[in-house]
Amino acid sequence: MPQTLEIKMRRTSFAPIALLIAGLVLTTTVTKSAVAQDSATQKKIVIALMDELFNKHDLTAIDRYIGSYKQHSAGKDGKEGLREFATNYLSKFPKSSAEIKSVVAEGDLVIVLNHVKMSPEDRGQVCFDQFRVTSGKIIEHWDACQDIPEVRQNNNSPF
Repeated sequence: MPQTLEIKMRRTSFAPIALLIAGLVLTTTVTKSAVAQDSATQKKIVIALMDELFNKHDLTAIDRYIGSYKQHSAGKDGKEGLREFATNYLSKFPKSSAEIKSVVAEGDLVIVLNHVKMSPEDRGQVCFDQFRVTSGKIIEHWDACQDIPEVRQNNNSPF
């Protein structure tokens, strides 16, 4: 004799589930908004450092924007390592500049594409700088640069 399984349907209120889903959507939206705001703030910090240090040649920018600093390029770590590099660089190239072409930020990283020139007459270099920004201070830096050749193999701008 076959046995039958009886399934009873209960009336369930979907209100708690709807509130949970609404809360998740709201949390995600607020989090995305906070990340976008942080990214915008971090971009401003990096742009300010680049402009003040490498265009206005203001060494005090290091104190305003640099925290506990880790250098991934050949330079020394720390604020004083950056200050030593910048002092020597700006002394050797008093008319140098760094024109920012684009800035991208995601999470705590900010990447800058810039045109670095040692003098106004210099063709310059294409440089990518990557910074880690935490608590309003730049704490890490990486870079890669290449000289802009006199003759290009294509008609594309390096920027």
